[in-house]
Amino acid sequence: MLGLLLAVAAPVAAGEYRAHRTTELFTLEATLPDANDPGTGIVIITIIPGVFQNHTWFTAIALKPAAFRLDATVFRDGQGLVLLGHADGSPPRDRVGVEFPKDADAAIAHTAKITFSQWRVDAVSFDGLPVALQRRTAARAV
Repeated sequence: MLGLLLAVAAPVAAGEYRAHRTTELFTLEATLPDANDPGTGIVIITIIPGVFQNHTWFTAIALKPAAFRLDATVFRDGQGLVLLGHADGSPPRDRVGVEFPKDADAAIAHTAKITFSQWRVDAVSFDGLPVALQRRTAARAV
C-alpha cells in the first residue's frame, strides 16, 4: 500500500506562502518565505507512529501551482528521495537521496526537515540530526 498527500501553498502574509496538511500517515508543513523566490523554503514532515506497518512507502508533495513542487518519498527500508523543482511539468531542478536511521523506533512519531535555497536541497534532518545527502541524476522507481 502507499500513501500520498498533496499540500497546496497559500498566501499567509505579504509575500509568504504556507501549506499544512495532515493524514493518517503524516503531517506536512511547507513554508516559502518569499513569493519571488519559490526555490527557497522549508518543508517539515512529521511521520505518524506505525505508518510502515501497513505501507511500504509514502510520498508527501508540497505545491505552489506553476511555481514550486517538492516531493518527499520515504520507503520502509529507511531510504528517501527528495525532488525539488517547478510545478509546471519540467524535470526536477534537484534530486537528493537520503538514508534515515534504520534503528528508528516505528512506535513513535519522527520528524524530517528539508531546507532548500536557490532550487537546491541544502539539508535534511531526522529528529533534529543531520542526514547525509546523495545527489542523484535519476529518481528511484517505486
